[in-house]
Amino acid sequence: MNAKKKVALISDSDSLSVDYDMPLITDAFKNTDVQADVVFWDESNPDWSMYDAVVLRSPWTYMEKIQPFIEFCQNIEKNSVLLNPVSVIEWNSNKNYLKQLEAQGIPIVPTEIIYSVTEIHHAFDRIQKCDWDVKEVVIKPTIGAYSFGVVRLSVKDIDKIRKHVTYLLELDKGVIVQPYLHTIEEHGETNMIYFNNTYSHAIKKEALLSQHGETKTPDMEYRKIKEASDEEKALAIRILNLVQSSLGLNEPLLYARLDFIEDKNGQPLLLELEITEPSLSLPLTPKCTHMFVQSIINRTPSLEYD
Repeated sequence: MNAKKKVALISDSDSLSVDYDMPLITDAFKNTDVQADVVFWDESNPDWSMYDAVVLRSPWTYMEKIQPFIEFCQNIEKNSVLLNPVSVIEWNSNKNYLKQLEAQGIPIVPTEIIYSVTEIHHAFDRIQKCDWDVKEVVIKPTIGAYSFGVVRLSVKDIDKIRKHVTYLLELDKGVIVQPYLHTIEEHGETNMIYFNNTYSHAIKKEALLSQHGETKTPDMEYRKIKEASDEEKALAIRILNLVQSSLGLNEPLLYARLDFIEDKNGQPLLLELEITEPSLSLPLTPKCTHMFVQSIINRTPSLEYD
């Protein structure tokens, strides 16, 4: 009798309770001949060779210990199939990838990255030269997840800006400075989800950054299903193909979430590319869970549906 095929779904004890996708994913696997185990990345180190595939889902505490997380992923890849692969994780875990994509012709939200407090004024000068009337900025760490360290502040509030930049730098993180684009107030943020370069679904996420620095927790109540525009789909595929070729990947990314904001003319600008551990908003469209599970199975020849 053949041994049951197994997949590990990676999370951690702090994040699992807010991973709204995980219950749907584990339930979907119950309809297959594949056993899906939830494994906490910072508490377990099983024999990865017993898993036919290992899929990163919600290891969101990794931002606090990025190097141990990379080493964790490297260890998996030596003994199993890691999806997405570690080369993707290393590249995507630091948001300076935005500047790399911009240099390759991808339209992004205007972005400056600084590594010292003395660079703040130079970054602001460059931001002010963009096509937007910049009255507020968004400041966030280059390494972060789940809205950690993200604030929206007036450009006049230089003391708060300097204090927050200093705080992030003391955590050994680079700092991203972006203009707050008010198109998000009317149109929201579009999150597009792809599995194996195939469009699955899109959601509209409400603006989560309020004035004076408060940030709403990105819960499901602030999201709703939507249909992505042709322009968003075209840009998404362009980005995904570019990432695959730039990183020398033999296969498409298993999963990707592309976050877009509209420019003044209604065209998409890339805000973030989430290909490490993205929330997929599956509760809004449960049928897409089966597409995701099938994508995992299709990528791992040893796995088959029952």
